[in-house]
Amino acid sequence: MDVDTRVLRYFVAVAEQLSFTRAARALFVSQPSLSRQIRQLEDRLGTELFVRTKSEVRLTRTGEVLLAAARRQLLEWEQATRIVRTTAAAEANILRVGLVAGAGNHLVRRARPTFQLRHPQATVEPRRFEPGAEADALRQGTLDVALLWLPPHPEPPPHTAVVAAEPRLVALSTTHRLATRPSLTLADLRDEPVLWTRAAPPAWVDEWPTRSQPETDTFEDLLDRAAATAAVCVAPASIATTTSHPDLTWRAVADLAPLQLAVTWPTSTANPLVPPFVHALRTLAD
Repeated sequence: MDVDTRVLRYFVAVAEQLSFTRAARALFVSQPSLSRQIRQLEDRLGTELFVRTKSEVRLTRTGEVLLAAARRQLLEWEQATRIVRTTAAAEANILRVGLVAGAGNHLVRRARPTFQLRHPQATVEPRRFEPGAEADALRQGTLDVALLWLPPHPEPPPHTAVVAAEPRLVALSTTHRLATRPSLTLADLRDEPVLWTRAAPPAWVDEWPTRSQPETDTFEDLLDRAAATAAVCVAPASIATTTSHPDLTWRAVADLAPLQLAVTWPTSTANPLVPPFVHALRTLAD
């Protein structure tokens, strides 16, 4: 009996959420479709994987056994696809660099000549991602390295090197009561509603004592809402330099700590271009 990884992911999502509704939302599928896939899996296995009542969903004993096996299977498949994709990029002499919004564009431009001086046949291929998506791309092998923002204070995780610091600015509507001031402080923003994207790291949001507005999905939505309301949003300076909006103004916040700009790469990689590129970026930082 063959079961594809998609069905295993569906099963694991329901097992972890213990809710078909929440799992369907996380998987971006309809609940009826998800329920049908799980029923078909149970029929093929000849056993129920979940106990379903009006008040709860819980795993059966056979479901618990399958959950452990499914996690191992998905991890092995993820590792295999990552190795295959990374090896294919290495054979083509391509380095795939993930960029989030404006993060690291200038560093990649500056590092490329140094890197390609030693690797003239290599192609540096930038790929853009929404914040938070670069981690999945590295796990799946569709990226070799990524440049991303870290919160201002914690130590970076393993296989991550801080290569720059980037100031944060606040975006306000041109009609906002604070828009005429040349610069601001955190005290000035204490009572202002703050907008966030859903992909913003929790550490960024928790840093603000003020109430937060409903979240948006993208930076573009974030800026549009800030321009149309009395709420403000906070973003790295590179967003301000790469994004133009006629109804927004950007202001420095004197006592707001900068973000760390870091390069990160997988624990193990089959692409030999990763270490020299990371070295080029770290040389710029030094």
